[in-house]
Amino acid sequence: MYDNPGTYRIVVQGRIEASWIDSLEGMSVYGATGETGEAMTILEGELVDQAALVGVLNTLYGLRLTIISVSRMDEALHSHRNEMKERREQL
Repeated sequence: MYDNPGTYRIVVQGRIEASWIDSLEGMSVYGATGETGEAMTILEGELVDQAALVGVLNTLYGLRLTIISVSRMDEALHSHRNEMKERREQL
């Protein structure tokens, strides 16, 4: 259970500088804006196990970013994300 790969979505308040992206286990990083206009960052990607997840969370903690949410994505949500990404690329 804890040693299986999983696809995760992590939302943090603030922006991650490009120089730190390599420290995030290959997760995709997207900028976003919160409901009240604050800067947010979304990280999505597959991690090899929960130890890798803890490593990413520790990196974000070290950057003093507020973690808003962490969720494990199931296949339906992963498929929906890919559809949305394709739509953005078409625009």
